Amino acid sequence: MILYFFEHSLNSEPFKKQIWRRKHPKTYTILDFIYKDYNLGFEIQSNPKIFVSWDTTYNALKDLEHVFFETSPYNQKLLKFKYPVRIGNVILNTFQAYFDNPRTDVPVLHYYCDCYNDSGNDGSYFDLKHVLSHDVINDDDF
Repeated sequence: MILYFFEHSLNSEPFKKQIWRRKHPKTYTILDFIYKDYNLGFEIQSNPKIFVSWDTTYNALKDLEHVFFETSPYNQKLLKFKYPVRIGNVILNTFQAYFDNPRTDVPVLHYYCDCYNDSGNDGSYFDLKHVLSHDVINDDDF
């Protein structure tokens, strides 16, 4: 028993294997520079960069050269961006929207993004929560 203890205590490999946690590449970057344009829209990180207002309609978005369409596994039309998108102080690599609204003359109401960190844990939630609560929420609101 003692030999078993020393054999494993000197081992540098982890004792547990994490079979339930799938690791993904990091899909967001938090910038050091402070932008105060969260309420205005988002910026496509192309060359040159293009700023898109939150009021941009489906018709105007589909005509941008920096977007493309895919079909989801559930047969929904997805609008995706060829380049990362900056919203305030955060750059998102997987920013996208569902493009199945019957009206295309109205702004997109729902964008979404999958945010993963390198560790495959809930650290991405806390990173983004800290940035957004610091940048968006005014201290006078508390």
